[in-house]
Amino acid sequence: FLNRPDEVCYVPEYAAEDHEGWRVPASSDGCFTHNSLLALCKGNEEVCQDLFYSLEWTYPTTLLEEWDSNGYFDEIE
Repeated sequence: FLNRPDEVCYVPEYAAEDHEGWRVPASSDGCFTHNSLLALCKGNEEVCQDLFYSLEWTYPTTLLEEWDSNGYFDEIE
């Protein structure tokens, strides 16, 4: 995650659902790299690391939306 920012570091549980053999191509929207997670976090490295270490099975955008609705970003802004 930290040492290879362009390599896939996270694949949500349901990302493989529609792929043959449950193999998700690295170019798929279901694969996330450090850099793609960082982009979702608007360049905030601290939020990106919190996000990565909090992911268990869900899509990162779903967790970010949950955090937003619970006021996570109120403390940061």
